[in-house]
This record gives sequence, C-alpha cells and structure tokens, in this order.
Amino acid sequence: AFQRALELVPAEPWTRERVFVLAGQAQLFMLTGRLDESIAVAREALEGAVTLGERHLEGELRNTLGTALANHRHPDGFVELRRALAIAHEVGHAEDIGRAYVNLASALSEDGRWDELFAHGAEGLAETRRRGIDRTHGAYLQTNVIDGLVAVGRWDDAVAAQATLTARLPPDIGIFFACDPLLADRGELDAAAAAIERTRALPEAHTAALQGTHPIYEARVAHAIWTGRYDEVAATVDELIERLPRVMLGWKLAPVLWRATWAEAERAALAHALEAGTASAR
Repeated sequence: AFQRALELVPAEPWTRERVFVLAGQAQLFMLTGRLDESIAVAREALEGAVTLGERHLEGELRNTLGTALANHRHPDGFVELRRALAIAHEVGHAEDIGRAYVNLASALSEDGRWDELFAHGAEGLAETRRRGIDRTHGAYLQTNVIDGLVAVGRWDDAVAAQATLTARLPPDIGIFFACDPLLADRGELDAAAAAIERTRALPEAHTAALQGTHPIYEARVAHAIWTGRYDEVAATVDELIERLPRVMLGWKLAPVLWRATWAEAERAALAHALEAGTASAR
C-alpha cells in the first residue's frame, strides 16, 4: 500500500503528501525490523520535511530514524530521539509527544542507561497524564520503567509501579501488563499461576496482546522453572515462536530463551544426579 502511494505522489518537487507517505513507510520498516531501509527512507524524507518547513513530520521522522539507529546501537540514535521529543513539545502534538517519550525510554532501557531511564520516565509519565494519554502511551512508557526497576533489583518499586499501571487500564488490556515473570521470581507462585490463567482466554487481535505476548510466556516459563516442571518449558517456547510474528522474534524472544536454557541446565543436573545415584546404588 505504501509503495502504491509513492507511485501516486510526484517525486519532484517535494510535497507534504510525499513526505507524509515516506514517513509512514519509514515507520513501517522500523516496526518490522527492516532497519537499514527505515534509516534510508527516513533520511530521504527528512530532506523534504526540512525543505518544506514541516516540523510535525520532521519530528515524526527523527523519532523513527532515532529508534532505528538506536536499535543498531548507533550513538546518533539518542541525538535524533531527543530532537524528536523537543520538536513534539514545540508543535504540541499529544500523540507525537507520547511516541517520543516511549521510543526514547525503550532505547534507554535497551542500552541499560537506568538513571536516565528513571528520570525520563518520571517526566514522561507526568506529561502523558497531563495530556490524557497515560492509558495509551503512558502505559508503554511505564512498562519500560518497570523493566529498568526489575533490572536494577528494585523489585518492590516495580511491583508498586505495575499496580498503578494495571489499576488505570481496562481489565481486558490490563492483564497483559499484569502478567510477567516478576511474581514467580519473587516466590509468589499462587498469584503468578492465577495471573497466567487469566491470560489464556484473552483475545489476540490488538496491540496490547501483541506487545504482551512474550511477558506472558516468560511468566509461564518462570513459573514452570520455580515449580520444577522443567519438561514443560521447551513446548512453551515453541508455542511462543509459533504465535509471535517473525519480525518480533529478534527483540522479544531473548528473555524467554535464557530461562529456557536455565531449565535445560536444571534438567541436565537432575539427570546427572539420578545417574550418579543409580551408579552408587549398584
């Protein structure tokens, strides 16, 4: 559809319509993991946006470009993401502001820049509340902050933040943000099992379900490990791979795979112990 749209708008001179289509195509490439193509299209379209003085589109493009560069671990990614946030504030477009906060938070989280993430997250959550988008962009922003709190060992703070998040979301969406491995890792195994059970019959055809799929499966794997059900883990991982769009596997599967590796190590240790015990009995 984007390719057809490009055929319908003149290549020269620059028009707002062409920049608009290119901006959408660059974002689509970024979201589907085609980062090099996203970077090339975003840079091309930026020329047009700057030439035309289209600040709103320039901000969108810098956001997309920054996210793609950050995913490549390129230092300019953060430069572009911060420019995008500044432009979004300048233009005053709520959705652009929310997207800028979310994508910069995601990049900071992926890079392990925890102090910056927490400061940025606090600012962004206040801003999304002020603009009435704390149940959309604010929700995703807070999940990035929660990931950081878990990573640095502030688990009580993570649980408290998660409670405030799920309390303000509709129940059918909130469950996707409430079910993750933290409960099982904290030893709250009954609560973890209940949260996992609530996700089994939920619809899959919306963004929260797509974004929330891998934490649910990570929660299932974590619960299986902590309750000694190592044999269930491989099948759970296979099911996740079947359900996730292929483009998401690279950046969503790793947290589940390291737990699956842990489960296999436990299985091997048990097998060795059993073999040693059997040998001793002889």
